[in-house]
Amino acid sequence: MLQRGFSRLNIHYEPAVRLAALVLERRSMRHSAGDVSASAFLIDMNRVFEAFLETRLAQALRGRLDVRGQWRTRLDDDGRVAMRPDLVFRDGGQIVFVGDAKYKVTKDLVGVTSDLYQLLAYTAALDLPEGVLVYGHGDEEEPPPTNVDVSNAGRRLHVRRIDLRGPASAITGSVDRLADWIVERSRTPTGCLGTRTIGGVIEKRAARTSNHTDVIVPTPL
Repeated sequence: MLQRGFSRLNIHYEPAVRLAALVLERRSMRHSAGDVSASAFLIDMNRVFEAFLETRLAQALRGRLDVRGQWRTRLDDDGRVAMRPDLVFRDGGQIVFVGDAKYKVTKDLVGVTSDLYQLLAYTAALDLPEGVLVYGHGDEEEPPPTNVDVSNAGRRLHVRRIDLRGPASAITGSVDRLADWIVERSRTPTGCLGTRTIGGVIEKRAARTSNHTDVIVPTPL
C-alpha cells in the first residue's frame, strides 16, 4: 500500500500503516531530519512495570501465594481514605504481605522517601509488619536503602530492585527469586513490632506467629 500510495478512501489509514511498516522492518525513529513522519505517543512505563510484575509474580507464586493487583482497601476506620496497593499476597484468603512497584529510581533518589511513606501506609492499613518496594533498575548513583525499620511503628520496609537491562531470561529469573523471597518473608516472624504503655504496664506487641495472630506480652515498668 505504501508503494501504491493512498486515496481519499483510505488516507485515514496512512499513520497506522506507516507505523506498522516500521515495526515489520524492525526499524525505529529518532529526532533528526528524514522522510519518515509518525504520530507521537507515550507509554506509561509505571503501569507497564506494575502489570508485568503482577503477572510474573502470579505465575511464579502459583500454588504458594495468591497475587492480586490494585487491591482496594481503606486507611481509616471510617473508610473515607481509599488506598490501592499495587500488589497484595494472600495465603488461604488472608493478606500476608504487600508490595508497591515503581519503574525507576532517579540519580538523586528523589521520590524514594514518599514511596516509603506510601508503603508504610499500606502496611498500616492492612495491619502487616512488613512490605516491599520493588524498583526497576535505574541509573541512580547511590542505591536506595534495602531495609528501613520504622521508628515507633514496629514495621520494616524492604526495597528490592529488578534489573531490566538484561535478556528476558535474566529478568524473569530476578522476579522468580523475588517471589521466593516474598514467600520466605510472609512466613517468617520479624521480632517485636513495637511497644506502648497502658496503666503502668509496657505492652510489647510481638511479631505475627505462624497462624498470623498477634501476641501481647505485658512487662511491668
